[in-house]
Amino acid sequence: MTIKYLIDENLPAKIQLWKSAEFIHVTEIKVAMDDFDIWKYAQENQLTIVTKDADFRNMMIADKSDSAPKVILFGIGNMKLNEFIQFVENTWSKVKLASSNNKLVIVYNDFIETF
Repeated sequence: MTIKYLIDENLPAKIQLWKSAEFIHVTEIKVAMDDFDIWKYAQENQLTIVTKDADFRNMMIADKSDSAPKVILFGIGNMKLNEFIQFVENTWSKVKLASSNNKLVIVYNDFIETF
């Protein structure tokens, strides 16, 4: 299985789901990567960025190229770590499906928006 998802540094690396071969956390690549570095890495490696950082939504909207990476944005506000882990585990199959057909997926507490 190849890597498909790049997990941003603002999300915990220890989520069990993200320990599979489909995922890589930015800290496994380089200790400090800014948003542009993450964007370029995802673009060059055809990865989907998974983040809570709305700057990536803005980058997606601004980048009209066919090579722009896909973005999954968790727009759910602050949660306790255990709540967030449970939320990701409960919604990931729907998020993954939405991402397969869309460039931008925004995951809210009670619905998923796609673009």
